[in-house]
Amino acid sequence: MSPLDANSRRDDLVVAGWQQGAVFAAGDCAARWNDGATGSESGMRAVKASEKLIVVSQTCDIAASAGAEPTVEALIYGVVGANLIPKLGVSSTRWFLVDHDRREVVIARHRLHIAKGTLENLTPGPWPGSAALRILFAQWLARRYTRPAFPDGLVEHFVVPTGQVLDQLGDERPAVLDAFNSAVHEIRINQFAIDAPPPYEVRVVLLLRAAELTADQAAAIDEVLTLIAGSLDEQYANVAERRSLSTEAMSVAEYTFATTPLLFDDLTFGGEELLGAAPLYNPQQPGDGATANS
Repeated sequence: MSPLDANSRRDDLVVAGWQQGAVFAAGDCAARWNDGATGSESGMRAVKASEKLIVVSQTCDIAASAGAEPTVEALIYGVVGANLIPKLGVSSTRWFLVDHDRREVVIARHRLHIAKGTLENLTPGPWPGSAALRILFAQWLARRYTRPAFPDGLVEHFVVPTGQVLDQLGDERPAVLDAFNSAVHEIRINQFAIDAPPPYEVRVVLLLRAAELTADQAAAIDEVLTLIAGSLDEQYANVAERRSLSTEAMSVAEYTFATTPLLFDDLTFGGEELLGAAPLYNPQQPGDGATANS
């Protein structure tokens, strides 16, 4: 254990490389959870020998004294099966795809707390992706808690049919889905649709990666939106408006307060597998070859 007292800052950990995104092997570690009724341990998920951990604590919290922040938080970082990779990407809040070719992901299900003194006997490795991907990783960590909770009716009558359209395109006409996804950064809908009663009048706003579209991208967007609108039972939901805006054209107010992204992984998660409608996989990659998630 550290000879420093609980009130001493731990800048030495930061200097040694302990920061958000650092990867490390932790030996015999496990995520544990308690039974709320008895306070006793009711379950655990051990870190497998083939897995590592990745730091998710913010750097200032790592540098804080053990009295203020006694632990560093980490998530499991490992390799998943090839069949899972096409299902991950832009919308998943439970999995963050770091490297497509090596099938390396961060898994949000289990969060571990590692005592700061323990870190002195471990060696942190660098963030395994690009600088841009690291920013997206931090945003992904926050999205775990900030994503909206859609009412069941909106999920059943709009989100699920939309996911099914995308899933079917991925199976039957992947070139159309790839063209759509190469152009679209996020599918967003109006916030007030979340609280309104049915029939849900959904205003769809596509946040584009760039202001200019290729002919294939424009055609794919038109086809996808037409298919989504046609898949709905208008007694319960309809597409009242459809717009496409580039990141430069969408205002902060519209992005933050007026619209919210569609995230499909809550419909697809089952144990260690994804079922049904998949989050869109992003075929584009940042400059160093790491796969983007947004």
